[in-house]
Amino acid sequence: MSVEQVRLARLLDRWIDPATTFWTATDPMTTSPLAGFMRKKRGVKAGVPDTLIWHRRRSVAIELKGRGGRCNPAQREVRAALLRAGCQWWVCNSADAAMWALKKSGVMFRTFVRSDGSIERWRQPKLADWEHPRRDPSEPRPMHPVIRAERRNAARRRRAWAREAALPTAAE
Repeated sequence: MSVEQVRLARLLDRWIDPATTFWTATDPMTTSPLAGFMRKKRGVKAGVPDTLIWHRRRSVAIELKGRGGRCNPAQREVRAALLRAGCQWWVCNSADAAMWALKKSGVMFRTFVRSDGSIERWRQPKLADWEHPRRDPSEPRPMHPVIRAERRNAARRRRAWAREAALPTAAE
């Protein structure tokens, strides 16, 4: 379970009006091979997005990924099927990005009137370039700085290993 998924659930509980909107998170994990077999028999499909939202005849699907996460082939197939069915689909790297995507999809958020008469509304946070939600998982976007550094270091290690493997040994 991702920290961002829990954070998104809290944000949705707070800001989504249950009178006009329904949302649910999906649970793709199986506890055993038998449970997986039974889920498949019941029609549970691989690749279903993490969060599904219905707001006034609009369907929105949110696939929440970690900083370096990518959609797998099953998720891409489900995305295509959902788009054909008229659903809006987003891949997001944070709970804030998911809320941003919902706002862009036309989902209305609650407004709270405090006891002093002031009004509280959801405010869109500033998102980093790597964090902006995407409608298409193949759409290019900058990587999170930590992920970029990790991948750069891994590539350097692979190149160094390849150079060492290509060097003649002392016995030769």
